[in-house]
Amino acid sequence: ITTAVSMVIVLLFLTPAIEYLPMFALAAISTNSVMPLIGFDVAVDLWRVKRWDFYLWFVAFLGTLFIDAIKGVGIAIAMSIGVVIYESIRPQLRILWRVPGTKLYRSIDQEMEGQFVPNVLIVQLSSSLYFANVGYVKDVLLRCIGEVSKAEKVEHLILELASVLTVDATAAHLIQDIVGDCRGQGIETAFAMVGIRAMKTFTKAGLVKFVGRDMFFPTVDEAVQWCRAEQGGELRSQSTVAAEPKPNLPFETLEVGISNDLHPHCTQVCVSVPHSLEGLAEAIGAVLLSAGCCVLGARVDYTSHTYRILRGERKLGAHEIEALRARLEGLLRSLYQGIGPAPQAASAGAGRESLNRALVLERARFAEAEATRQRIDALEEALSVLAPSP
Repeated sequence: ITTAVSMVIVLLFLTPAIEYLPMFALAAISTNSVMPLIGFDVAVDLWRVKRWDFYLWFVAFLGTLFIDAIKGVGIAIAMSIGVVIYESIRPQLRILWRVPGTKLYRSIDQEMEGQFVPNVLIVQLSSSLYFANVGYVKDVLLRCIGEVSKAEKVEHLILELASVLTVDATAAHLIQDIVGDCRGQGIETAFAMVGIRAMKTFTKAGLVKFVGRDMFFPTVDEAVQWCRAEQGGELRSQSTVAAEPKPNLPFETLEVGISNDLHPHCTQVCVSVPHSLEGLAEAIGAVLLSAGCCVLGARVDYTSHTYRILRGERKLGAHEIEALRARLEGLLRSLYQGIGPAPQAASAGAGRESLNRALVLERARFAEAEATRQRIDALEEALSVLAPSP
């Protein structure tokens, strides 16, 4: 209120007194008034978060400064619409592989270690399909099949459509063309996690009849199992972290997967076994503890064990992951060696004895490691006491 009253008094009664005020003084007053209106902190934040947003801000700033406020903002709006259109007509296609020890399939860009299914290409589409982007999807998909075929023959293609909310008629017919092109190359196409709206469009467009309703699966894992039943074989392991090849374990029998990417705050250990054994969780827990890991949580099913661990207050490093995997794989081999696929009465007894021996061994190793730590702490304390004073 005081500022407003002062401005009114100046404008009504004091203008003759400031009539001869120099122009540079007026410019300084105007600049000082405009500076708080420019959000430089917003520009810094946009540059840090996403560069494209900063570029749009900068265009709006320059347009407003040198052209006109409305025209500058209009140019920035037009560029924003162009960016949205560009991103919508070029959706991301991600190749998926399986996280070891689980039935989860994640992008090779998100998960550092995984397993490919031989002769099966799994591709995830990241946005809805319509006339403007389905041509791009077809070109990238066929190019991807060609690149993978250079390394190994592709016999099955699985399209994961969980993120595809809607599909228009043009896209549905073009997907049918993709299926036809793949058939011409000897590749069968399966669909996984298709939404209700997209499924209705596929049905009305005749795609379901053309492909076959049995080629639509509720999960990627079920589609993979169908492909494996058609061709047989095992999964192929590949890691961007491990430098040396690891011994293969049969898929969905004995398998250990350790990942730092499945959980944001801890390392996740996934163990898959053919059947449960009494005391198996305790034996795995003893291995984790003897490796110096703290178990934050665990979920144990009949054939699947999941543990969330930390070493101190951090995730495990690459070498620690490899060492822990080797120990867990050795434990599983020693326990399940010679035990059939179904836990009979005799084998259950043998498995219990093996588990007891393994548990005693791991507890002894853990106790020895703990004693070693205590001796090291005592020696370091003694050295600190005997250290000469400065």
